[in-house]
Amino acid sequence: QAIFLADGTLLGTLSHRWLCGSGGCHYQLYRFDLVAKNFSPYPNKPEEGWSEGPNLFLSKDQQTLINFGNFNASCETAVAFLDLYNPASGARQLVNLNMEALDSLAISPDSSQLILARMAGCSSQSQSWDRSCGLSQGYDILPMQRLDLASGQRSDLAPGLSPVWSPDGLWIAFRSCLGQNASGNWEPGGAVLPSIYVMAPDGSGLRLISEGYAPAWKP
Repeated sequence: QAIFLADGTLLGTLSHRWLCGSGGCHYQLYRFDLVAKNFSPYPNKPEEGWSEGPNLFLSKDQQTLINFGNFNASCETAVAFLDLYNPASGARQLVNLNMEALDSLAISPDSSQLILARMAGCSSQSQSWDRSCGLSQGYDILPMQRLDLASGQRSDLAPGLSPVWSPDGLWIAFRSCLGQNASGNWEPGGAVLPSIYVMAPDGSGLRLISEGYAPAWKP
């Protein structure tokens, strides 16, 4: 994946067969020179092998470059690596999610929080709500989590995928199969079609928008 910084620098994640194993591939961050038509390791401790995965995200203020990757050589050693890097200061923050995999994530407009869309680290043979409704193809979908980057604390939210933070930071849109029970609480269900929902960052105010697969906000 490639991404541009504000100064026009083009960064991208690359891997090589010697960086790959039975559980997946490690990646490295490179800077591309479009004039000379070459590329070189980005100066962010390349000896550490940063980054750990192919997926790159850049915060709205361009102060946080986020990357993640999943490794599952076995169910007992499955782990998701999450790297946060400040291109200006060189500061780096690492988060490991053991026995889990990351499907997608979203960073708040003020770059203080992440929404993590998580799955089980290994495929399950048993039928579950997410496969019944067509949301998953074998990996059980776990509750999303809100990660506070300052404290490192995580709190559970509704289960879902593809979270997208609204530009004003007040809402999170996501995709799931949720229905209301007799008490009015939202819970996952196999008879519900994949739909788009919104909720506040603390999980309150959850409501259905419509059937769909790709939530997005108007800028």
